[in-house]
Amino acid sequence: MNVNHILLPTDFSPAAEHALRWAVHFARQHDATLHLLHVVAQFDADWFETDDASTPVGRVQAQAQQDAEEGLKRIAPDLGRTGVQTQTIIRYGADPAASILSVADEVEADLIVTGTHGREGLAHVILGSVAEKVVREAHAPVLTVGAQAPSEPTIQRVLAPIDFSEPSKAALRLAKRIVSANEATLDLLFVAEERTMPVFSDTGIPRVGRIKMD
Repeated sequence: MNVNHILLPTDFSPAAEHALRWAVHFARQHDATLHLLHVVAQFDADWFETDDASTPVGRVQAQAQQDAEEGLKRIAPDLGRTGVQTQTIIRYGADPAASILSVADEVEADLIVTGTHGREGLAHVILGSVAEKVVREAHAPVLTVGAQAPSEPTIQRVLAPIDFSEPSKAALRLAKRIVSANEATLDLLFVAEERTMPVFSDTGIPRVGRIKMD
């Protein structure tokens, strides 16, 4: 697994800090550059349909930019002491996922590491998931780190679900490289689907049957 550039989008939340530990693990393992990205939400005063909106909106964005700069400056020196080469990036946009994908292409990221907030139900429907969109559309492999992932990054077993499609074969090749680099065990998983379909007997009376799709 040739990893020269790793992108870590961060919103400075506990989920992002959790993902940072994993990004540092891979950066040290592959002697890669870690690109820390924060996307500042960009608002248009016209959205609020009032002439008085531009001033408070400008203040909010200026404060958000200052917070982003301070947050990245706080992280980068700590990483430097671990021997990880870092680069900090700030982008502005209303769509964080689109900004992450754009920066990933710019820095030619070989791996994107992102935390997940685990939104469920209505919050997920309304707000969507930045990590989910990045996973679907990124050109580079994406490692999502959930709240239940170990705080100390260790890789002992790798599960690779496969359906023999080209994307799953590409994922398998990547899994093999991760296993090799970490002296881990690789588990392959294939799930045979069962589908409910109408079945007709010799009497012509229909009934419901379950068929395994191989």
